[in-house]
Parts: sequence; C-alpha cells; structure tokens
Amino acid sequence: MKPIDLKDLTPMGATITLKSTGKEYRLRPFTLADEKWLQETFGNDLEKIFREINMVQIARIAFHQMEDDDRRDFIQREVTFINENGEEKVVKRGGAELFFWMVSGMEEKLQIFQALMHTIGISRAVIDQAMAPDAPSDEKKSQPSP
Repeated sequence: MKPIDLKDLTPMGATITLKSTGKEYRLRPFTLADEKWLQETFGNDLEKIFREINMVQIARIAFHQMEDDDRRDFIQREVTFINENGEEKVVKRGGAELFFWMVSGMEEKLQIFQALMHTIGISRAVIDQAMAPDAPSDEKKSQPSP
C-alpha cells in the first residue's frame, strides 16, 4: 500500500441527501480555518471519532461544513418526543443536534462519511491509489528473474 501524498489531497465540495427532508445539502471544502476548528474542538480525539465512526461527532463536523443557506433547515425549533414511558416531551433542538436526529439509516451515514472525505480532500481516486500495490523498486528490477 502506498502512502497518500499530501499533494494528492484536493478538498472539494460534496452533497448529501436526507430522506427526512427530501433535500440535498451542500458541504463546503475544508479550509485552514476549518482545520483549526477541528483541532480546537476535537483535539487528539479526531482520529478516534473517524475510526470508531462516532456519528454524533461526525454529524457535528458535517453540519459545520454545511453551506450557510442549507443550515437554515436546522434552525432551533420545538420538537415533540414520546419517551419509552409514553410521556410526551417538547424539547428545543437545532443546529448539529437537529441534523443528527434527522439522519436515518446506513445509507445516509455512509453518504455523510464519504462527503466529509471529499471535503477534506480524500477522493475515491486517492484511496484507490493508496491501496494499489507498490511499484517494483530499482533493486528488484535489476535482479534477473528465475
């Protein structure tokens, strides 16, 4: 497996679609300011968040990368929940937390995860290149084959 070269990382915009709203949401490419926010917010836990696929935090990162116009769908509002005891509760939900509650199913989770990879700059082509077998070294080329 080849190491990913930093020159190959090209942050790009991406989109995700939620069934709950029927809308497509745009995520913007990562900037230096976004990287600073990630470091300040998550510190050394960032690798663990992606390795363990912690969807609460991944949804938070995706919401942070969402275009401002698209974030408007997640303005704080009162949401009614019925708990396991049958009690009806009205709570305020908004922003990343409301976005998290509106994501459903593995397909949408995977969509968000892949979209974030694109916004960071890790495209399918970069992943495929990294997974390709290493090219033969000069030492192996000069040796005669048996």
